[in-house]
Amino acid sequence: MMDSVIGFFSGILAIFGFGEVGPTTYTGYVEGDYVYVAATSAGQIDEILVAPNDTVAAGDMLFTQDRAQAEAAVAAALSQVKVAEAALDNLLTGARDEEIAVVQAQLDQAQANLSLIEQEYNRNSKLVADGIASQTILETTLANLASAEAQVRQLEAQITSMTLPARPAQRAQAEASLAAAQAQLESAKASLDDRTIMAPVAGRIEQLFYDPGEVLQTGIPVLSILPENARKIYFYVPESDRASFQVGDQLTMECTGCPTGTMVTVSFIDAQPQFTPPIIYSRDERARLVYRAEGHPTQPLSLFPGQPVTLGWPE
Repeated sequence: MMDSVIGFFSGILAIFGFGEVGPTTYTGYVEGDYVYVAATSAGQIDEILVAPNDTVAAGDMLFTQDRAQAEAAVAAALSQVKVAEAALDNLLTGARDEEIAVVQAQLDQAQANLSLIEQEYNRNSKLVADGIASQTILETTLANLASAEAQVRQLEAQITSMTLPARPAQRAQAEASLAAAQAQLESAKASLDDRTIMAPVAGRIEQLFYDPGEVLQTGIPVLSILPENARKIYFYVPESDRASFQVGDQLTMECTGCPTGTMVTVSFIDAQPQFTPPIIYSRDERARLVYRAEGHPTQPLSLFPGQPVTLGWPE
């Protein structure tokens, strides 16, 4: 609204020449180059720690958002990291001594059983050879012997596998799972940190757009900061002078509090006129056309937004 009002009257001055120093003088005003600070995630505003006209340094806390959900996400991610670490550690270290001891006891029992069956087989073999026992008894004992030997081999292999580290593929899978859990934890911590918004630049708090308790949407500004010396100059060029202006031109500037010899570099000129006649252009009406241009002081100046200025070509 302020831009439109000031621009309107500045355009009138530029058109009709009221208050102009000379034919090469252009009327304008100061505008702040504001930094708008927004939240990076949606959520409710918990606290606003600054007020309009407060001066802040880069890194100062500006406002906070509700942290409960983000803190829960960090706790959940931390638990997943611990689970992944335990799974990888289990693969790398093998079974515990207590687990191996249980299987070793089973192996000792199986070996003792195998020894008894071997003795029975030898005895039955002699009885069959002497014609005292039938061949069926020997075949049954032989089957029991094969089963006992297989059980011993199985338990021996189990103990061997329990003492070996994981295969490369299993280890790679466990390491990848741990890396994914750690990345999720870092993401959750970053989201939690983002619930506290810091000042990106030093300057003065210009305006607050929200109050505590209101819910933000991502990317919507909560407040604006006017950095020190972050000023630009808007001025108006009549249609008759538009062709003589180019980006990069330098003009002298006069204003209340401006040092003598202050220069402004033209950085932008609108392609379309700001104020146009209501119906059609004519030779007489063309004099009313003005173009808004933008420039930046060549040296830092503490100017107030809305402050009127006068620009002209250097002599």
